[in-house]
Amino acid sequence: MNDSDTSDETRPRSGNVPWLGFRFVFGVINGAIWFVIPFVMVFWLASTLPPERLVRVKPFLLTVPTFFVAVFGLPGCLPAAIEQAKSGIFRMPADTTPGSARRGILGPLWRLAPLLGATYFCSSRLFVGPLADASLTPFVIARNAAFVAAFVSFAQASTVSGSAALYDLRPNETKLFGWYEIACRTGAPQGLANAFLVALLVVAQGSTTTDGVLSFSRDIFVSCLGIGGLALAGGGGILGADLAAGRVKGTKGRVPPRLVRLASVAAVATLVTLPCALVAALCGGAGPVVQLVANVFAGGASAFGVATLAGHWALASAANAESTRR
Repeated sequence: MNDSDTSDETRPRSGNVPWLGFRFVFGVINGAIWFVIPFVMVFWLASTLPPERLVRVKPFLLTVPTFFVAVFGLPGCLPAAIEQAKSGIFRMPADTTPGSARRGILGPLWRLAPLLGATYFCSSRLFVGPLADASLTPFVIARNAAFVAAFVSFAQASTVSGSAALYDLRPNETKLFGWYEIACRTGAPQGLANAFLVALLVVAQGSTTTDGVLSFSRDIFVSCLGIGGLALAGGGGILGADLAAGRVKGTKGRVPPRLVRLASVAAVATLVTLPCALVAALCGGAGPVVQLVANVFAGGASAFGVATLAGHWALASAANAESTRR
C-alpha cells in the first residue's frame, strides 16, 4: 500500500451534521450511560453496607465513579468519536486536515486516562465530597454519584470529540500487532483498571473470615464471569479505533463463533479461580487479606486474559474482512 492509498483511507469525510451539535449530542449520550452505571453500582454497594460503615464511605461513594469515567469511559468514547468522524457523519473543523503536525490522543490514551481519572476524583472529592451528609440514604447517594459522573462524562466526551481526537485521523505509520503488543495495548490496561476497581470495592465493603472454600471460590468465579464479560465486550474497542485511524493492521487468524467466545470467558474464569481456591484451602479459610488479594488477582487476571483475546479477535476480524473484499 502506497502513501496515497493510506491518505485516502484515513482522511475523514465531512458530512452535514454541525460539528458542535454532534459534540453536544455525543456528550449527552455518554453522560446518560455514565449516569446509569454508577447509579446501579453505588446503590447496590450502599445498600449492602452496614449503616456505621456507610457513614464513613459516603464521600468516597459519591466521588470515586469519576475516576472510572476516565479509566473506562475514555477508551470507550474516543473510538466511537473516531469512528463517527471517519464515517463522515458531521462536518469536520477546518484545522484537522490530514497533513496537520499536531498529535492526537489515541496513542497516549492509556497514559492519559489514569491522570484524568485522578484529576476528576480529586476535584470532585474537594467540591462534592463535603456534601455527603450523614442522613443520606443509599438511593440519594447513588443518585448524586450518578449526576456527578454524568456531568464529568458529558464534559469529557464533548472534549474528546474535539480537534485533539480528530487529529488521529491523519495518516499514521501502520504497524502489525502480535500477541505481546495486543496484551500491552488492551490487556494490561484493562487488567490494572479492573484490579484497582475490585480493590476499592473489597475495601469499601469490608471483609470477614470465610471458612467455606467452596462458597469463596463460587464468589470469585462469578466475579470473574462478570468482569470477563465486560472485557469481552470492550476489549477490542481501542484496537478498533487504531484500525480506523490506520495505526495498526489486521492480524490473520480465526474468529470463533460467539458461543465459543462466551465459553472462553468461563474458561478464563475457571483458570483464575483455581489458584485462588487453592490458596484459601491451604490457609484454612479466606481471611480478610486472602479475600483482598484473591479478588484483586482474579479481577485483574480475568480482565487481562479476556481483553487480550478480544483484541486479537478484533484484529483478526478486520483482516478477514479485508481478505473478503479483495
